[in-house]
Amino acid sequence: MAFSFEDLNLEGIVAAKGSQQLPKGKYVVKVTEAEVRKTATGGSQVYVNMACDDGMIRMWINVHTPSSEAATRIGREQLKALCTFGGHSNPDKPGDISSLIGLEPGIRVVDESFKDKTTGKDRAGTKVSGFVDPKSVPKGMVSSPPPLETSSKDLDDEIPF
Repeated sequence: MAFSFEDLNLEGIVAAKGSQQLPKGKYVVKVTEAEVRKTATGGSQVYVNMACDDGMIRMWINVHTPSSEAATRIGREQLKALCTFGGHSNPDKPGDISSLIGLEPGIRVVDESFKDKTTGKDRAGTKVSGFVDPKSVPKGMVSSPPPLETSSKDLDDEIPF
């Protein structure tokens, strides 16, 4: 039987939620995608997509930058942190790129501003600023605590000295 869009019935189907970029905070995430990609300058980077119940975030880790030893070192330090805090069985020699999929590191997400390559306009977003021990991050997002609510009654107590 051929597919007919006109006969399509979506009753009982739950609408998919759009993926949401993680806002500033700390999270425990799971690596859902990982691949090695060539850069425009002849280097190599590791593309990583990470997700949790609060949303998702992507990261590009430069692991070989021919024009900069410092950039290569920094990228490799980031990859080692991902492997270490993500629970990789061999963080020193991760081997196959697919071995990153399923790792569950803690991450710190910060605000970032950037220029949109398509429109040329300044935009706001977020980025991963580092990896942390997932045991140090409660499940889900940890952001700034809400301000304490106080009333004038709370401020009228006697000073005990």
